[in-house]
Amino acid sequence: ATYILAFVVLPLLVPIKGSFRGAWNKMTLSRNTVVVARLCLLLALRGNADMLDQKQQQLHFDVLGLPREATPLEVHLAYVNLTKNYRVDGSGGVEAQRKLIAAQEAFDILSDDSTKEEALEVVNYWDHVRQLEDDDELQHFTEFQSGGSSQLRIVFVLALPNERHKTAFSVATRLNGRVRVGQTCPSAAAGGPFFNSFRLRRFPAAVIYDPVSRSMRVAYYMDGIVADAKRLLEGQLSAGDKVARVQELDAPTYEQRCGPAQQCGWTLTLATSAALENKRNDLFIAMKPFVEACQHRHDKNIPVGCFWLRLQRASEWNSLLQKHGMSPAAESVLFAFKTEEDGTSSISVAGPEKLGASIPIGLWYQEVVSSSQAFPTAVLPTKPLAVVPSEEPTPGFQQLAMRKFNRLTASLMAKLEDLVGQSLTSFKTMDAEDKTMCAGAVLCVLMFLGFLCNQFCCGRRRVTTEAEALKLVPVITVPLRRGEGEKLGMSIGESSLGGFVINDINPGTLLDAWNAAQSMPALKIQKGDRVIAVTTHDASGAVNRKVQLGEISDTLKSPGDITLSIAAPRSENDAVFITATVQLEGLKLQEVAKLAPPVHSWGGAAKDLSALEIVEVGPALASWNQARQAEGSCSMQQLRVGDRIVSINGSLDLQKVVNAPSPLILLTRWQVASHIRAERIEVAVERTGPEDRLGLHLRELPNAAAHLQITDVSPSGAINRWNQSSHGRQVLKGDRVMTVNGQTKELQKVMAEASSKVDMQVERWTDTVQDGGNMFAGVARPAVTTGAGHFPEATKTAAAAAAAGPQ
Repeated sequence: ATYILAFVVLPLLVPIKGSFRGAWNKMTLSRNTVVVARLCLLLALRGNADMLDQKQQQLHFDVLGLPREATPLEVHLAYVNLTKNYRVDGSGGVEAQRKLIAAQEAFDILSDDSTKEEALEVVNYWDHVRQLEDDDELQHFTEFQSGGSSQLRIVFVLALPNERHKTAFSVATRLNGRVRVGQTCPSAAAGGPFFNSFRLRRFPAAVIYDPVSRSMRVAYYMDGIVADAKRLLEGQLSAGDKVARVQELDAPTYEQRCGPAQQCGWTLTLATSAALENKRNDLFIAMKPFVEACQHRHDKNIPVGCFWLRLQRASEWNSLLQKHGMSPAAESVLFAFKTEEDGTSSISVAGPEKLGASIPIGLWYQEVVSSSQAFPTAVLPTKPLAVVPSEEPTPGFQQLAMRKFNRLTASLMAKLEDLVGQSLTSFKTMDAEDKTMCAGAVLCVLMFLGFLCNQFCCGRRRVTTEAEALKLVPVITVPLRRGEGEKLGMSIGESSLGGFVINDINPGTLLDAWNAAQSMPALKIQKGDRVIAVTTHDASGAVNRKVQLGEISDTLKSPGDITLSIAAPRSENDAVFITATVQLEGLKLQEVAKLAPPVHSWGGAAKDLSALEIVEVGPALASWNQARQAEGSCSMQQLRVGDRIVSINGSLDLQKVVNAPSPLILLTRWQVASHIRAERIEVAVERTGPEDRLGLHLRELPNAAAHLQITDVSPSGAINRWNQSSHGRQVLKGDRVMTVNGQTKELQKVMAEASSKVDMQVERWTDTVQDGGNMFAGVARPAVTTGAGHFPEATKTAAAAAAAGPQ
């Protein structure tokens, strides 16, 4: 008003009358009066500003607990002591938080840049600014985590690691409890997909990220970050602002947006349940229309307070919304509330149909604001407390371990790249002779590393699961009597699976004669079979088994009789591969059977090293087999020559458990398809109640889809009652459960959920020939000859060696 008086009104008050000379004198007087008035006004304003500055400075000194005459050193020490005593986890309360903010503002005004830089070295910098060491940690800190805070994130990206920046610390303290502040550097996070999404052009830079809307803005000016963040938090949004459109409804945030009197008019709020919050992707899908509706109204300069209410942190609000029409099963609900000047509040809850898109949300809110009707009044609960840093969810141990591993790998790769770069630079300066020597040395190192990898990594990979150990093929033992100059009659090549693959068999040769002598198709050698071992012998009976490629190749070229071990994958029409478990009650496997490394099945060096094969059945085991046969149980409940023992009591290390009493044995066997049949038994039982159990002990077979094998039948169960009735058939150990109530999957779950009636289909393998054992084992077949002169004694020795296996 004084300014207007001096510059506008005063010149108009001077009348211009009389002669031109008098008018000129009066105009001169008027101009002089204006000049004097202007000078007086400027002096008054300058004096008023000085008084305001002095009062403001005195307030800042009072905050630090210092007199007006305090030295810069005393200001520095007082500030450091105040910041060090503050608890970052928020346990100090709101008052301690306000003191910290006031202390930081006072220090920013009373100190110069050099003093601020010195203070950074002694304050608890990393307690206030979160150090983000890689892209994964940056993403976990920046994005919203279920159960964590949704406050704005401000990430400072500085050029150097461990660099301390005065603006980052000032923002973290002056906006304490209102934002989360982190810091990273390009060398730590560069290359990561989340860091690259910032698209930064230079450093230092500050990224203001909104976890609710997943929007951000990048600032390259450091001094204006505090004012910019305050403006966003207080709702002073411009049309171009996309962050902070929606803020979490808690006590401090609502006070910042609406003031201490909580006068925000109608406040638009989206409430979500704990179940929806735990499904983070579904949460953001549900919130997207709400955020877009708020964005649309701000773009049209229609002020509105938009908040997100998390019902898992506000049980009283949950009860209030249910009282006003929210379904207890609803995962999200849209509502608006308004607090009048007299303290009374009104609330309106929208129907679930309004949540699908932004336009219905905006129209509904406009109806509420412009409506003249009276809305229901309510006593609003207190706003929930904000999430403090100590409540933020932390990554699990496995995730932290993977982060450390990735950081270590990135560091090693960076060092390796530097080393390669230096090596290439040195290599360019070498002459031709030095380059040749260097290339040869590198080649030797690579060959040595490849050899070590093949010997200790690839060739001896541990087999850890039963399902993996059951990936087997049968082995045919082929004894051949080879006369002088006679060839085996096969063309071979190296196989990536091991051994030599048979590409062709020539007619009229030894292998062709072998095939002609076999009555079962599965025993005939075919293209694609692989020679995995050869056995030679001499007249004295000494046996030599060769498994290395070079040794196999030399032996195949050498004259004399030979026994081939051929891995021969066969279809189910020729050979049935059966897996079963047997509980050898009251016996020890090592005491009742002769065991040896497998020769009639092959799974690779690692599997064959730990497996065993039955080569002879003792008297006690023979009696056990006869008892199982007499009771009519599954033929796989009998242990026979040629059976491969895969595991004992679930352990693949058979040497340690082979002497265990009453072992549970997982075994495999190949049988001729025509020598075995599967019998189906229909079982229908009625359970008398929930406590009436079927009484079956079941084990899921590793390679039998979802089929379950019965390992025992309890005498007190419903199945045993069915066995005792006059059905003529019984459910026995070794049978397989194929279906339950018509279902073929998750059979144990179907059994447990069946209320009373249970219909099962049980399968049992039975032999169609006497003692049908492993079709690829048993008595050695006679050696094949084409009719040329041979040595009978040597042939008998070959047959015996093939039957006995490796020595």
